[in-house]
Amino acid sequence: MGFIVRTTGDSSHADELLVPIGWQFMVDDNTAVDGNDQLLYFFPEMQPQERKNLNECIDDKPENDAICDLFHRDHIIKVFKGGAPIRFALLKTMPLSPGQYRFTIDFFADVVWGYEGDGTKQWAPEGYGELHLCVENAFYQHLDWQPVPIGQVSSRQVEFIVPESQNVTLFAMFRNNYVTKNNGCSWIISF
Repeated sequence: MGFIVRTTGDSSHADELLVPIGWQFMVDDNTAVDGNDQLLYFFPEMQPQERKNLNECIDDKPENDAICDLFHRDHIIKVFKGGAPIRFALLKTMPLSPGQYRFTIDFFADVVWGYEGDGTKQWAPEGYGELHLCVENAFYQHLDWQPVPIGQVSSRQVEFIVPESQNVTLFAMFRNNYVTKNNGCSWIISF
């Protein structure tokens, strides 16, 4: 998987966003969470990670973070922003022939409520991380925002039918509407 740097034009975010080649990144920045002007989404950080560079995966002890289980490929993408809500999406448009397809995403909702004295993560309650998969220009059963398991590797998929040769856009959208120590989703995409 290759990555390219995208800059926002805003010097406070310049050069911190790395997007997989062939994908586009969308983010809500300075947008009210569910109409609450006192709570805003913030621009997250995004970076590719290799197992050897992730603190949770430095050694192979069984008590290590489940995030290490995502590494069945060379890289994952880690999107995060501590202390602020985030909502973001990756999308890709591609030409597809008529047929039935499945869009699958593996992810780890690294949403941390706090830390124990020894550094052990306290996971946020269920519902603090949500995922929404969409497919444009195809037939599929529409899915709304769905809560995802926190602190464990998970997978979601959507099956879709392309009736005729055309461009189809895949969307993987994530959000965390609450303020926690770390609002992160580490994830990989497979298609």
